[in-house]
Order: sequence, then C-alpha cells, then structure tokens
Amino acid sequence: MHAIRRSSAILLLSFVFRSALYAQVGTVGVPFLMISPSAEANGMGGIMASVMPAGSSSMLFNPAHAGLLARSTALSTDIYTSRTGWLPVFHIPDLWINHFSLFAGTASGAAGGNGLAFGIGYSRVYFNLGEFIISSENSPEEVSRFRGYETSDNITLGASIDFGALLAFGTTMKLVTSQLTPFGLIQDPATHPAEILAVDLGMTAVVPFVSLAFPDAYAAGFRPHGNVMLAAVLQNFGGDVAYADASQKDPLPRLFRAGWSIDAGATIDLFQSTLPFLSISIAREAEDILVDRYRDGSWTYSTFPDDLKPADNLFSGRRTHNVTVRRGSAVTFLGTVTLRSGSYEGDGAVTYATEGYTISTAGLTALIHAAMKDDARESVIGNLLRHVELRIHHSEYSGHDIVRGTTFNSMTLSFRR
Repeated sequence: MHAIRRSSAILLLSFVFRSALYAQVGTVGVPFLMISPSAEANGMGGIMASVMPAGSSSMLFNPAHAGLLARSTALSTDIYTSRTGWLPVFHIPDLWINHFSLFAGTASGAAGGNGLAFGIGYSRVYFNLGEFIISSENSPEEVSRFRGYETSDNITLGASIDFGALLAFGTTMKLVTSQLTPFGLIQDPATHPAEILAVDLGMTAVVPFVSLAFPDAYAAGFRPHGNVMLAAVLQNFGGDVAYADASQKDPLPRLFRAGWSIDAGATIDLFQSTLPFLSISIAREAEDILVDRYRDGSWTYSTFPDDLKPADNLFSGRRTHNVTVRRGSAVTFLGTVTLRSGSYEGDGAVTYATEGYTISTAGLTALIHAAMKDDARESVIGNLLRHVELRIHHSEYSGHDIVRGTTFNSMTLSFRR
C-alpha cells in the first residue's frame, strides 16, 4: 500500500478550478474539459461555438462546425506552435496544455453553394499536471513518482445543408483519460487511471440576412455581406468520473452552451475577381453547468439549463447566478489581419479580459492570384495560391491576477475549395 502526495501544481489546479472558476458546481471531475484550448477563440473570450469556423479546432466547441467547415474546406489542421503554460503567474513549468486537430470535408455542388456537406475530424487535448510523489503509509520517504496528466481524444462528425439559410448538426465522441488519484486512496494510482466516454451534440443555423434581403446589392465594386448565426451545444454528456475506488465518483462538467453572432462586411471586385475587404463580427455565448451540488456532498445532473436566461445572458450580455457569459468581437482587414477582443465573466471569483490576433495569407494570395494571367492561374503555383491558407494565431488573458499572462499560440493550415 502507498500514500500519495500531490505536487504543488495539483494543489493550485484544484484551488483555481474548484474555488474560483467554477463555483457553481463546487467539484467536478476532469475540469480541464472546460478550458478553451483554441488560440483563435481565446482572443474573443473563448467564443467559437457561435461564429463561422475557419479551422479544425472549432470542432471542440461545436461539432456542427464540421458540417459548416466542409462547405469551404477540404483539409485543415491546427497545432500549437508552442505549448501553453497554464497559469504562468504561479511559475509552475510542469503545468501546461497542448492541442492539435485534423479535419477533412466534402461537399456537393460548388464551394459554399447549395447542397449537402459532410465533415469528419480528430482532435486531442493534453493537460500535463506535473509529478506525483508516492510514499509508504508509515513514512514520508519517497518510494516512486509518476506523472499526472489528463487527455481528451475526440472524433467529430458533422453535416450541413443549404436551403437559403444554412443548418448544421454534429456530434463528437470523446475518450477522456485522467491519470490523477484523489486524496484518501491508498492504492497505486499508476495502474488506475479514470477513463470516461462522453458525447457532445451541436446544432447551428446561419441566416445570410444581407443576401436574402438585398440579393443584388452592389455598389462601385463593393459587395456587402452579413450573417446571423445561432448555436446550441450540449457538451460532456456521459458517465461519471471514478478512479481506483468506484464508490467515489465525481460528475463530468456537463455543459449547455448557447450563443449568437453577427458578422458583416464587404468584398471588393478587382482584376475580375472578388477579394476580401473588411469584416466585423460581434458575439455572445452563455454556459450553464448542468450539475447540482448539495450541502451533504451529493450531486445530480440537471435535466434542463434552467439557470440560463436568454434575455439577460445572451442579448444583454449580463451574468446571472450559475451562468458564465462570454463576449467577443473581431475585425478583419483585407483578409489578412484579424484583431480580436473579449471577456469572460463566470459565477466564481474570476472575471478577465482577452485579446488576440490572426495573420492570414488568404488576402495576399488572393490578390496575387487575381493579378495573374489566365493561364498562370491554372498552374501549380496558381492553384496553391488559390487553395492553400496559412493562419497564425496569438491570444492572451489579462485583467485578473490568477489568469493574467496565460498565452496561446497556434498555426492553422488549410486547403480551401
């Protein structure tokens, strides 16, 4: 028999998640599932479920995005360019996150046009928790060590249909692994990781209000566009979290997420081609954790997100009891530079601001391709310019002592239709 002592990284993890960030549930298992790993989303307060997807990492927030992304993208991958040190203010090098995702999609008809589209993707989130020290029951002397970690391996399927507006559905199947044994157990944790199967379900509707209301809108080479997007997602629906002792269980962080976004802008006609000019978007998302905790330590899953108040949380952007509110905005210039800002306001003690940017090759390569002669456009180089996009993302948290300085950096490589 052995006793287990946690590293200081694990103590801080427990404090941050259970005492500050997620006061509604008190204690949930595998709380890392509630961290947004996307460098793109984290510039907008962690919003991604209700904005148009541009890369494979969006599947983590809303599996319906696999169906939407397939309308414009055949292949996409998103990887961290450097792993993210979680809560660097505490100077714990062993506490970090890594993430990557892959996506493939197919669509009937022209890119972005009418018809059906289908997408499939794989993603992985890895949360490193540092070292555990194992000692004997009767002595503090170290016997051995093992590294704690938590992972989520996800397979996503999604489909979308265009009938004037877009409607998309999707599901994600997760295998969550947690190599972390709670206090009080004396069995060897190295052979008893928790493994849980979980499912996400998502749906999205996109209404192109400008093209529906003004189908022939065009002025001096400018073509306006505008969309309203609505989304609803149920995340982490599955079994309970148990380690070596099956009688000691914690709930999954089951979550209902709803949101909306509006994006508007214009493209410009140049060299007999249509090029991106300007796009502006604003978004709101609200989250209700579907877990009820009681004073005696027991808990149950909620059957309905009864704490979420659409008028307050989604439209006014105000936080109410037991509901987290995220706000975000973004501006994209010439399809090349996107500037983002946002905020997170939770039911616990943490409210913070976010900011970020994306640099994309899409605007520049579209301009070069448009300026080419007709025969050069069909060459290998011309096709690469037309279809391949590289996006570099950076975002960071600020405005609160616990999360400030947390930064995310990733790269998205996509083959567009």
